[in-house]
Amino acid sequence: MSGNLGCYMHVPDCRYRTADEMNRWRARDPVMRFQNLLLANDWWDPQQEKDLRLSLRKEVYFVVHNDTADCHCLVASLVPTVVKQRILLLPCPC
Repeated sequence: MSGNLGCYMHVPDCRYRTADEMNRWRARDPVMRFQNLLLANDWWDPQQEKDLRLSLRKEVYFVVHNDTADCHCLVASLVPTVVKQRILLLPCPC
């Protein structure tokens, strides 16, 4: 089971958890534990991570900046309109 570490309402002073709780959670974070397992067994490396992130950024950029009405790609279906509006303000990751 996962929990919310950040604030839901983007209010600077809202804290659902103490610093101690957050540090304990980070130590048990299943995503980070899985990433560490992949790295430790040489099943994944930082360059692959970097390449994947860049590839996904490019795909999101393409979806947001182009007419994707006919696009059935995964990213187009996952990116809500409000996120697309924010991404339009970002420079091209190319």
